[in-house]
Amino acid sequence: MTFREETGWLIEIVDGGVPAYWGRGGEDGVLGWTADHIKALRFARKEDAEMVIEEYGWTRARAVDHMWCDYSHAWEHVAVVGHECCKDCGIVRRADDKNGPCRGPMKLRPMEKSWPVSSHPL
Repeated sequence: MTFREETGWLIEIVDGGVPAYWGRGGEDGVLGWTADHIKALRFARKEDAEMVIEEYGWTRARAVDHMWCDYSHAWEHVAVVGHECCKDCGIVRRADDKNGPCRGPMKLRPMEKSWPVSSHPL
C-alpha cells in the first residue's frame, strides 16, 4: 500500500463561504488565489504562512493547517488470475480503475472448525 500522509500550513481566505488558497492557480503557473488546495503553497510552520500574510498586508487571510492523504493500491499483474491485483489488500483492479482506497494488508483469523463434507448437517 502506498500510504502517504502530508501536512502543512496554507494561506486561506474565505469569500462568500468558499475558501481560496494562495498558490499556483492558473494555467500559467503565476501565484494567485485558487480554490484547489492541492495547488496551494504549503508551509512547514504556521509562523512562515503568517509572515507572508503580514508581508502582503492581507487582513482577511489566515494560516490554516491542512492534511492530504493518499491510500493508493500497489498494483501488480497476477498471471494465475489474469488481472492486476493489489499486493497489499488483494483486491482485483476494476476495468474502469474506480477501486476504493487500499485498506492495507488483510488480517486473517484462523479457520473455524469445518464440517467434513460427508457429515455436514445440511
